[in-house]
Amino acid sequence: MSIEDVLDFLLEFKRAATSGSGVDIVPRAETRPTLANLGLTMGSLWIFGREIEGHEVYIKLKVAQVGDRRIAKCISFHIAKYPLEYPHR
Repeated sequence: MSIEDVLDFLLEFKRAATSGSGVDIVPRAETRPTLANLGLTMGSLWIFGREIEGHEVYIKLKVAQVGDRRIAKCISFHIAKYPLEYPHR
């Protein structure tokens, strides 16, 4: 994965998030069986980290195809349990 791949994904995510449907934040514990049944756990997941107010935050994103729409999904967003690696920083 190159820095261009990362930038391409982030631009696509931004386009999907701002296209009117917003960002769908998935509450994992409640939706895990449904996600698995719909195949939404398959495919590219992008993991990012960012420092927010002194905390390192783990962020997992994807762009999903739902019918004829591309939807920006935030799969996980929480304070990191372990130090994160930043290969493209």
